[in-house]
Amino acid sequence: KPSPKSVLDIGCDCGILTCFYAMHFSDADVLGLDVNDAAVRNAEELATQLGLKNVRFRRADVSEAGDLGGTNTMFDLITITCVLNEALGFPIIDIDTGVAFREDGAPVAEMWSGHLAPVSKLLSPQGILVGAERTSDLHSTAWWAGELAAAGLAVSWPQSAILKHKRMDEQGGVSEAECPVLVSRMGAQAEVSLDEVARLYEG
Repeated sequence: KPSPKSVLDIGCDCGILTCFYAMHFSDADVLGLDVNDAAVRNAEELATQLGLKNVRFRRADVSEAGDLGGTNTMFDLITITCVLNEALGFPIIDIDTGVAFREDGAPVAEMWSGHLAPVSKLLSPQGILVGAERTSDLHSTAWWAGELAAAGLAVSWPQSAILKHKRMDEQGGVSEAECPVLVSRMGAQAEVSLDEVARLYEG
């Protein structure tokens, strides 16, 4: 069981997961960041209602590279849950070449990695980053792993997993969905292999 002494939750929204981390890791100092002032206020109110003394919240905009609300502490655990896709968008990926393009056809350069690099520098030497994003297939997940690598983060495939969940559409219909959860650490990573990603999906 990991026992982080410091936890950073990026894109914490109203603080539900952040407060869960604070309860689960009761000896850790937990910080939640979000771009929305109202969300930060709601998160602070939730922490107060739960009587949590080891969690605090701050405004920051991950879509602006390097904006981490003035945070310069090192963290044993950094979490980022369904934030990058929403804040930065997702490219179109040519499945034959693996090359990523924007909707206007322009090649993508550091679409996520430029924002992940400042985050990676906040990891303690043995720290881990746990990220969950709504990538939909092998190629998009491989691209995401490549962006982590470009930010100096190596994915630990044995520790990563596929989270199966229910998703509701705009009409109220419910369907099965999958969300990759990638665990990474500071370090160099070999070129991302589709075979590794495929094994992740195969469980």
